[in-house]
Amino acid sequence: MVVTVLLMVVCVVYMHRAQTTVRPDRPSNAIVSDGPFALSRNPIYVAWLILYVGIALAWGDAWTLLMAVPCAVVIHRYAVLREERYLTDRFGAAYTDYQARVRRYL
Repeated sequence: MVVTVLLMVVCVVYMHRAQTTVRPDRPSNAIVSDGPFALSRNPIYVAWLILYVGIALAWGDAWTLLMAVPCAVVIHRYAVLREERYLTDRFGAAYTDYQARVRRYL
């Protein structure tokens, strides 16, 4: 769980270096494609899900663990897919080239 929190911090640092926002409800100024973003287009969402699963396992709660699946579906459908449409509209070929090079998750 500690590693996932560190991953999130590293992602935030890379986004700040690129002078773009971490907040998905704010306009993006750049495509971040280095660091963790060279391995996954959504490393923060991946880290959140891993952290969620880690907490569920630490609690030993099967229901919380099972809820990871619907949480992942909601994140995919209502965050990731919307962000991809937005970034394609905003950055065009630069973003579609990035999509072709880097996997969505892992």
